[in-house]
Amino acid sequence: MTDRFQILVNATPQQVNEKTTLAQAAVQFGAQPPYVLLLNHHFIASSQHDQITLKPNDIIEVISAIQGG
Repeated sequence: MTDRFQILVNATPQQVNEKTTLAQAAVQFGAQPPYVLLLNHHFIASSQHDQITLKPNDIIEVISAIQGG
């Protein structure tokens, strides 16, 4: 059985499995490229999204680009 814990995604509580990466969480919660991610108020380069495993009570902010012309 996999343990689950709570994180915040754009100020909304969410449950994730232990060993969930930042990249997996972004997909799980519907982030659509292009976007940037902040983890606990720190910008995380996209090259690191697969390398960071989330911890209980982490705070993720998904910032999407606004397209227009």
